[in-house]
Amino acid sequence: MSYWDLIFFFRRLSLGTYVTIQYDSRPPATGVFQGFQGGAVLLSRFDGFPGLTRLNINRINAASV
Repeated sequence: MSYWDLIFFFRRLSLGTYVTIQYDSRPPATGVFQGFQGGAVLLSRFDGFPGLTRLNINRINAASV
């Protein structure tokens, strides 16, 4: 997905939506969408991590609800 496709996708989501993201060369993982901050997507409970995770939007390969 391109940068603009991802921006459009994430802007349509409501906070608290569960998403599956394939990031870098890692296998797909799930998390809860929490918004944006400085070019990063904020997720809670991403890949089992209990805190808040920031993923660089340029390194996301695919995302789905």
